[in-house]
Amino acid sequence: MNLTSAVDEPIIPHGPYSTLMASPTTQAEATMAEIKNYILRSGLQMGDALPTESQLCTDLGVSRSSVREAVRTLVALDIVEVRHGHGMFVGQVSMRPMVESLIFKGLLNPGDDHRGLRDIVEVRITLDNA
Repeated sequence: MNLTSAVDEPIIPHGPYSTLMASPTTQAEATMAEIKNYILRSGLQMGDALPTESQLCTDLGVSRSSVREAVRTLVALDIVEVRHGHGMFVGQVSMRPMVESLIFKGLLNPGDDHRGLRDIVEVRITLDNA
């Protein structure tokens, strides 16, 4: 599985969601973005296998530590699941990490009247009804 395009250009700089995301500032962030773009371009679904860690290093031209850091972050976001002894797979891609973050933010800033959470719920309702 090669993570570069047919003309051997990196996939991520103009990926499907590149305008929604800030530019990666570290090698691990760039690696994370490339893995996400690979999932999207390959049409992978929850539970589908990803390339091995060593294959990602080779295809992306990055160090093992960059791949490991990127994978750790993607696991925390529920985008990637690591099954030890079996490999990496597309994760559940649930809203759990965002919900946990919003709840914690609300606990840290109890005086903001949960404005941010209400805004997100409103957008979600609008999208669901579209």
